[in-house]
Amino acid sequence: LFELAADLRTRHVDAQVGRVLLFDALGIDALDGARVDLRALPYLTLHGGAGFAVRRAQTDFGPDLFSPDGAALPAQQARIWTVGLSLRDLPGVALRADWRRHADDHVQREEAAVAARAQPIDTVWLDAGAKADLVFLRAVDAWADLGGKIGAATLEAGWRRARPTFSADSIWNAFGPTAWDEAHARASWPGEWSAAVDGAVRWFDLGSVISQTPADPRGGVAARPADDQPALDAGGRLTRRFTVDGSPGHAGVEGRLGTGYGGQRHLADLFARVPIALLPCY
Repeated sequence: LFELAADLRTRHVDAQVGRVLLFDALGIDALDGARVDLRALPYLTLHGGAGFAVRRAQTDFGPDLFSPDGAALPAQQARIWTVGLSLRDLPGVALRADWRRHADDHVQREEAAVAARAQPIDTVWLDAGAKADLVFLRAVDAWADLGGKIGAATLEAGWRRARPTFSADSIWNAFGPTAWDEAHARASWPGEWSAAVDGAVRWFDLGSVISQTPADPRGGVAARPADDQPALDAGGRLTRRFTVDGSPGHAGVEGRLGTGYGGQRHLADLFARVPIALLPCY
């Protein structure tokens, strides 16, 4: 496994060999191999990479790559290929599309995603995207967020539809992954006193017990109520920034409340970073 990376950068090509971190429309991933970004066409960048997929069980360095709901990817060595394209140098428009495959003896994951951002003016923007599982041929994620600035404050609101997906050999595929819809909003105010608040309502598509466990030998199990209560979540954070002998510090409080489907989920946190000069400065 590579523990270091070498970079080559020219006017039209960026190349990296070694431990490569991927940040794209599919999310965050990593590989031990090579990646190339090619800017030979106007307004268009082509991305490509190949190597061995990083697994936490094989090295102490690298991301924990887990599927939703705690289903781990295989620990054995896997190969990874990724290709993509993105727009560049177009004012007010950004777009990225990516495809990636993880495979050991069999294809474990094959996904494609697209993410776009339109910002007609500096104070208003729209983010949207979608993701598909190409092994099971189903949509697994879609989202849209509208944001804007009012003075120094940033406001955003949006919607998301998601359905968990797992590695192809995971036993979790024998159960119907519970899809959900979410409406969410958040706001933040920067400054010496900064604040952020957010909230979300998530509805789970529970369907029937049989739809959750299609391999269940029991027949005629009664359907679950279609109107199960949603999950509610809200939180806020207040931070005060200051300096001590020229060094930055901060202190604040954060709290979150959760209720509804999934049970009660509450937390409170006090935090601070206060510089202390141990030796006099001259």
